[in-house]
Amino acid sequence: MTVFAIFSRLSRRQMCVVVMAACVSRTLATVANEPELLWKASLGGDSGPVVASSEHVVVGTRSPGGDVAEVRCFAIETGKHLWTAVHERLEHAWLDNPRSAIRSRPVIAGDRVVYYSNRAEVVCVDLNGWSDDEDDGTARRFGNDASEADVVWKCDLREELNVFKRDELNVGCPSPSPLVIGDRVYCATGNGATHGLERFIGQKPFVVSPLAPACICLSLTNGALIWSSSAGSATTIHSSVASPLFGPTTSGNLKSANRLAFTGGDGKLYVLSSEDGATISKSDNNWNFWCWQSPVLCDTHIVLCTSIPPGTPISGRNPVVVGFEKDSLFTSARTPRQQWLFRDAGYEGTWVPPVYAGGILFVVTNSGRLLAIDARNGQLLWDDEIDYEVWEFPEMKLYNDTLLIPVGTELYGYKVARVREREILVDLGVLLKSGWSIVGDQLLAADGNSLYSFKLNELLP
Repeated sequence: MTVFAIFSRLSRRQMCVVVMAACVSRTLATVANEPELLWKASLGGDSGPVVASSEHVVVGTRSPGGDVAEVRCFAIETGKHLWTAVHERLEHAWLDNPRSAIRSRPVIAGDRVVYYSNRAEVVCVDLNGWSDDEDDGTARRFGNDASEADVVWKCDLREELNVFKRDELNVGCPSPSPLVIGDRVYCATGNGATHGLERFIGQKPFVVSPLAPACICLSLTNGALIWSSSAGSATTIHSSVASPLFGPTTSGNLKSANRLAFTGGDGKLYVLSSEDGATISKSDNNWNFWCWQSPVLCDTHIVLCTSIPPGTPISGRNPVVVGFEKDSLFTSARTPRQQWLFRDAGYEGTWVPPVYAGGILFVVTNSGRLLAIDARNGQLLWDDEIDYEVWEFPEMKLYNDTLLIPVGTELYGYKVARVREREILVDLGVLLKSGWSIVGDQLLAADGNSLYSFKLNELLP
């Protein structure tokens, strides 16, 4: 049969698929270099984001049996285990999935590490552990064990602020990640509703703690509460897990703005004072969706990527990506109004933090579709289907002018451009989970069971 005869039998949709596949094959260059493995360290069976400094690597994990959640620290040069912070599980799996690692992204701020634990605690530990022979805070948990974390302070949001923290039984869910600016720690609280938990609660969905804060500010020095905001708590759809974005003005001076862009658990965008947490304004959107991830700063716009959380009664509608004009958001008290809205049948929301570069917002959908959206007007520039393990929460990274995405054991690279250009850069041989980092000439990644350090040499562009 001739090629013409074959094409004549195809529907218009089938022909489009064939043409798109042909285009991808021309832009896909398989390099699949194999980087040198420098070291490998044991984890407990699941892993969260990996963050690193010039000397340390910090990653959330759990014990092998899942009975406790952990944050572990390793030496970046050798992989030597330095310390572990241990957190007991909450009493029910629907509050704290025992299969899940701590999924909060830790923040390394000088000699401190700050993160949100599985127990809805904001925790600050000494990055140097006990190696400096100094007790920086609370007493050791098990006695004279140098491998225990030196906890500086801990703010228990459940006990102190009546926060209702929940989880998802099948895959867990993203956790709030602190934002550290100067001597202040800003963080969403995780305060949630019971949508999807009806069989455990025994009644219709409701917000357990409608007056509890959704966002807080703590002192980095001692963990003291500076302010709290209940923005969106009373009408929370799932939970308040998207931590705030600190808002620079046109000049780029962070401290001149003193405002935070915060997505409440009700899916609305709030502008809060970073000084006292007062609500300056909130959006009047009625799309009734909600965000796993923080707002994204895209030069002249602030963008929200909404989702439909598991167990919620929203059905038959697609979530949206929406852009707000940045300067009016941070310099006036007017109601934030959307400048553009992106809605597409193939966009079902995202669990993974979007990445902005070169005027383009890159979003990976829950079905494994990469979207390149023009951040100025919300127009779709291009998209690509990738075999993406979205439920493993693997993050995208920007490296020079290339967007890096873990796909299976391989690292895909996309040029930051208004046309699609993809190649397979590195085959790591391990399935990346959640976060990973590049520090100098090292790629640090985790697959749940182990933490790896690879030497990149010239493998990346």
